[in-house]
Parts: sequence; C-alpha cells; structure tokens
Amino acid sequence: MGIVWSIFPQYIPHSLYMIEILPDLPRQIKKKEQDITPKILKWFREKYKQSCAIEIKITNTDTFSHNKLEEHQLKALLEAQNGSLVHKIVDTRRRNPFDAFMLYNSSSWIVIYFTKHKICIALSPKTLQKTNKITYTTKSELDIVL
Repeated sequence: MGIVWSIFPQYIPHSLYMIEILPDLPRQIKKKEQDITPKILKWFREKYKQSCAIEIKITNTDTFSHNKLEEHQLKALLEAQNGSLVHKIVDTRRRNPFDAFMLYNSSSWIVIYFTKHKICIALSPKTLQKTNKITYTTKSELDIVL
C-alpha cells in the first residue's frame, strides 16, 4: 500500500481533510507482455493500417478468463467502437506526441497471446462478450502472425 497520511483537522486548514489509501501501481509491466507488445503493435502498424483501440492480454494457460479484461477496459473499447472515446494523455516528463486523441466509430480489438502455444487471437469486444470460453483454438477475427 502507498503512504497513508493521518491529518488532524483541528491543526490544519479545512481544505486538507481528505485521507485516502491507494494500492501501489506496478513499477513495470510483466516481462512477457513487455516482449510481445511491440511485435503485436508492429503487426497492426504494417498490416492493419486503420485507426483502432487495442488491448493486449497475455495468458500462460490454454484458456483466457473474461475477468482478465477489466470492466473499464471493456467499456472504453466499446465506446471507441460504438461512438466516441476521447482520452487525455497524461503529461509526464517525457515528450508526448500530442495532448489527447479521439476514436470515433473505430475498430476495437482484444489481442490475446497464448504463451504456451505462441498464438495470437484478436476478438472484437462484442465477440468477446458473446463467447463463453476462449481458448487458443478460438477463431481469431484477424490473422495475426508474429
């Protein structure tokens, strides 16, 4: 857990009364995801050539569990596909290409990499919602070969 600040209101201005406990964020992404993500993005850049939203998931098993895709991720993918998603890029000390972007009626993809089989499948959010069990043999909607 992150640092918890305990503040006594009688000793401070009224604007600092909030106490919040947040879990620490991971310092870096998992090594396998770190290795495969550039390859998947390269495939999209070279072969797909359309604006789209992409969520990359890695599994070390034969199946992909729906709960690995977080609710806010599914919601954002559906917004990009069915309407508009506007996202502000966080200002950091790094140079960002621009401040924000909007995806309007764009394709959205959940790309699942099965490490044991070295297979990628891509599903739209709507297909993912309709599919009960996702395995490395599930038919991909895109022919991703890395």
